Amino acid sequence: MNVLPQISGDGTVELCHLLRQIPGEPRQHERNAFAQVAEAASFTGAASKLNINRTLVTKQVMQLEAELGARLLNRTTRRVSLTPVGQAYLERITPALAEIE
Repeated sequence: MNVLPQISGDGTVELCHLLRQIPGEPRQHERNAFAQVAEAASFTGAASKLNINRTLVTKQVMQLEAELGARLLNRTTRRVSLTPVGQAYLERITPALAEIE
């Protein structure tokens, strides 16, 4: 079941539903792609590190965002940066990703 984030009165997104979805394997590739994009601040850099096509990295991150119902990255033609939700999600998944490596 895909639960959309709740927007509070001050415009912030409730993160609790995102943070509960960490365990398990279904989105492991998508989480890893997101973490690599965040680290490299680049889809191209992440694709190079993962040794996969940039288009695949983009699709994996978009699938993760769609499933979570929240934008994790701000994208411009020159720059990729984390949204506040993306920063919180990255902090939450980093320990789990480190255990897998």
